[in-house]
Amino acid sequence: MFNNQFLRLLFVTVFILINSFVWLTSSESVTQNFDVGTYKGDVKDGKREGNGVFEWKSGDQYDGHWSEDKMSGNGTMIWANKNKYEGNFENDVMSGHGTMTWNNGDRYDGEWKDGKINGHGIKVWKNGAKYEGDFVDDELQGQGTMTWPDGKTFNGKWIKGKASGASTSDGEFKRGHVSLFVHTFP
Repeated sequence: MFNNQFLRLLFVTVFILINSFVWLTSSESVTQNFDVGTYKGDVKDGKREGNGVFEWKSGDQYDGHWSEDKMSGNGTMIWANKNKYEGNFENDVMSGHGTMTWNNGDRYDGEWKDGKINGHGIKVWKNGAKYEGDFVDDELQGQGTMTWPDGKTFNGKWIKGKASGASTSDGEFKRGHVSLFVHTFP
């Protein structure tokens, strides 16, 4: 009999503790109106926390994860001009791995930091040109390969968006830089 009463008491105590923990840590789904737009999603302690959608009055929209009232984690941002980013956010900016598709057809898939293209990635322009390599602050910087629509390539070092001293399947070398007179930068 002692064992049955003890087990019942233990079961009830564990049940109460689990339900209390769920109640304390749960979030609620709400709609919040702000001067700049509307948020629909999870809120905890008055802050956007969990999954939600924010629609700005400008037409921009973010659908994804929130933490401490900031876009943080995986999400999708679609601007009113139809540019679209899918990937990771930190503190309201693109950071980590993500894919940006511009409304003109250009596309980038790779690393981001502080809202800019930083790290390794692949950018494809609407004209078919493709660059695979390193980027710093939105510019081709470091090692990379550019392939033009006609199939010609440049593989080498890039400095502030310009090719510098390496092998090429076309063009000429001129004072340590590749002359890209045949191919304009996309």
